[in-house]
Amino acid sequence: MKRATWKHGHPVCWICGRRPATDCHEIARGPHKQRAMKEPAAWFAVCNECHLGVLDSMPIPRQLAYKAIYDMGYYDRVLVNRLRCRADDAVDELEVLAEVVAILRGGNS
Repeated sequence: MKRATWKHGHPVCWICGRRPATDCHEIARGPHKQRAMKEPAAWFAVCNECHLGVLDSMPIPRQLAYKAIYDMGYYDRVLVNRLRCRADDAVDELEVLAEVVAILRGGNS
């Protein structure tokens, strides 16, 4: 899938839910970003303000929780761990599930 096509399907920021998702963040950052740019499992729809603010310090389990909530079809925790050159369970499913619960209870950031 092409990033532009994927992004078109996610027009609103996953974090604030108010502004247009102008950016496509890669969950796997730093030296792993190049591989993550080609993998929909690592893409995160976000507005510029949240990208430069909240997302900078957001832990990977919380980013994966947003991915599970807003893009379950491309959610793949193990693949994201591998893109980050980590063990398959470096971030485990229970960590992500705890973050999903927190987000759904109103803890957006």
